[in-house]
Amino acid sequence: MIIGLSNPAPKYSHTRHNIGELFIHTLAKKYNVHLIQNKYFSCYIAKINIALKEIFLMIPNNYMNVNGEIIFKIYNFYNFNTYELLIVHDELDLQLGCARFKFFHRSSTHNGVRSLINFIGKKSFLNTLRIGIGRPENGDIKKYILSKFNDQDLFKLKKIIKKSISCIKILIKKNQYHAMNILHRK
Repeated sequence: MIIGLSNPAPKYSHTRHNIGELFIHTLAKKYNVHLIQNKYFSCYIAKINIALKEIFLMIPNNYMNVNGEIIFKIYNFYNFNTYELLIVHDELDLQLGCARFKFFHRSSTHNGVRSLINFIGKKSFLNTLRIGIGRPENGDIKKYILSKFNDQDLFKLKKIIKKSISCIKILIKKNQYHAMNILHRK
């Protein structure tokens, strides 16, 4: 299951903090599927096939800092293992235009990831795809992450999302280290 973290209100659409949602929508479009609202799980969900494997796409329909409960609910229902989850989120500590996989980690500074860790337990590990948004040179971080992209930034973002999506296919077909080597290359 690939989960894109975001905030659900329309005012947050296309903001830096909603990169996870943008990633999932781009991936769904590439595979010609539409995300469907699932009211029981309070999320948007779709299924795609990559390398003969059924992959769930999910966007929680809850605010970033408390989305762990929704993800945990669907995680339990489908009896996923934590190694079968890939959490996609924005990352302040990476420049815009960079993305990094992080496998088997148990902590995060990202509030959305921390929310999930609180539900699945600190002994479990998570796999993430962190997509860089960069840090503001000065100013309020909250205001920055909730700001929209300008045209130049959007171009960089679309380019790294496209590269990340191709690496998802490699991740599923081959292995995480091969996908990581390709994605992390400049």
